[in-house]
Amino acid sequence: MRTALISALTRDRHGSLLAEEVVASRALLAWQVDVALRLGCERVICLCDSPSSAVIAQQRRLENKGLAFHTARGPLQLVNLVRDTDDVFLLCDGLFLSAETATDLLTHEGELVSGIWTLPANHALASTFPDLFERIDRDRHWAGAAIIPGKCVHGLGDLPEDGDAVSLLLRLALQERTGCNAVPSQFLEGDDWVPAGDKAALERREAKMMSLSLPDQQWAGPISAGATEIVRRTGPLWLQSAPEGCGLSALLLGLIGAGLAWFGYAVPGLLVAAVAAFAAVLSANGRALRSALYTSVEDRIWQIGFPFVMLMLALVTLVMANSQEDDWLVRASLPVLALGLASINGQERSRQISAFWRDTPAHLLIFALFAGLGYLQESLIAFALAALLQLAVSSRKQ
Repeated sequence: MRTALISALTRDRHGSLLAEEVVASRALLAWQVDVALRLGCERVICLCDSPSSAVIAQQRRLENKGLAFHTARGPLQLVNLVRDTDDVFLLCDGLFLSAETATDLLTHEGELVSGIWTLPANHALASTFPDLFERIDRDRHWAGAAIIPGKCVHGLGDLPEDGDAVSLLLRLALQERTGCNAVPSQFLEGDDWVPAGDKAALERREAKMMSLSLPDQQWAGPISAGATEIVRRTGPLWLQSAPEGCGLSALLLGLIGAGLAWFGYAVPGLLVAAVAAFAAVLSANGRALRSALYTSVEDRIWQIGFPFVMLMLALVTLVMANSQEDDWLVRASLPVLALGLASINGQERSRQISAFWRDTPAHLLIFALFAGLGYLQESLIAFALAALLQLAVSSRKQ
């Protein structure tokens, strides 16, 4: 069985656990559990004085997945939790290691690569954080990760019970002639191997993860790009439940906008619909970011049903606002044609072109402006013709 041994013991100078350091809205301990899961560990053991909220959260998370999670206070408790035939993934307290890096470094063709990973004694990480990356001989420091045989754990039974379990395990693994592997320099040059004490590196890593998890900002679609920037800057503060809150707010505002247009208040209705569409973009970006950071799968109702409902509400608002036309078939056809063609053009390969046609909040603001001037129907016709021209040009290029 693959077993991960992690820790939530070390505290910074302010008394806070390093394992609870927040990186992209999640505790560092949660990122370490991600690594264990990526490596195929079926059980996680966490060394801690007492289960903190972060530890309890990870226990519930693994148990909900049908996996085992145990806590241990010291070396002796580990002896009864690990079998000789187990492979033990050892990760030091307070180290952020990306799951991708761990997979590339610690596995080969799906199998764990046994060994103790090391840093040169003169490496900046070893000299800056000597307590985290402890020295194992004259020339090398432990890099913070190791795959050791389970029988090493049983050796803890013959050692002092008040010793540092991880440090003792490293010594036992070396006595068992577990090989040492130097971490290739390319894994250390970026921000994929970061101790919790390096705040600047953690911030860079967080910014990188946020950037990779959100769609590229294309200011050809200014309102949607603005929503993306808001989520990029503030996402870690509200990812737990705010995406659903924004989504529900968008639905409510969408209904209010359609209701205002129904009762003849075209401009206010379209303005409220634009705000609803903006909230919907915030919600979609927030859920995309959370899905990437939490390595979770979003509910298909939010993925498929929510965008469809918001599009229908925008259409209803436009149909109700288009009061210049008495013929209901024509009145409904123009908004459907305009937004339908915009949706098709939103799949354009050119990111700038697609960004404009996908920016529904901006479209609704434009329609609200022309509705205020008394030219809503004309603006819908012009918008639909422009979308049709774009589609024709794209088809000709292909």
